[in-house]
Amino acid sequence: MSGRLEAVLAVAFPDREVDRLRETGPSWNEANETVRVEFVGGESCYLKTARDGEGARIASERAALEYVAENGEVPVPASVACDPYGAVPYLVTEPVAGRSLLAAWSEAGSEERVALSRSVGSTLAAVHTHRFESHGRLLGGSGGELDLRTGTWTDVLIETIGEARRLAPDDRFSHTSRR
Repeated sequence: MSGRLEAVLAVAFPDREVDRLRETGPSWNEANETVRVEFVGGESCYLKTARDGEGARIASERAALEYVAENGEVPVPASVACDPYGAVPYLVTEPVAGRSLLAAWSEAGSEERVALSRSVGSTLAAVHTHRFESHGRLLGGSGGELDLRTGTWTDVLIETIGEARRLAPDDRFSHTSRR
């Protein structure tokens, strides 16, 4: 267990004994680390830390989860503990009931994968039915009110692509650079 994870577990769960940590699978964002925490006694949760100390992503994710939980129809994990501004920014969530998409996909045949793809599409469509007064980047907030940095659609898109390039550098967005 890394010192970063030990520090967060000591703050978030001072009276709980950790049995083990497990990897959660692939991630596109190397600036965060997520592990499944299994406690002595059988309960578990997920712990996400910002490896680079950037708590803004943690604040944004917590706000998005709370907003969707309060205003949406898509199941999201409940936030158990969070400190986006601590020495090690972190978010702890409960597991979402059901089977993971990764596990279902790896065991599925062609027809089942089509059904899974349609289900994912329907879920994304449900999230995208929510409309806001203006375009913006989510900075934080809560279930009732989100804190957005607003801008034109184009500027928000360019900023979002820039952030994605920073977090997962490769050439996939190179054609989008402003001149």
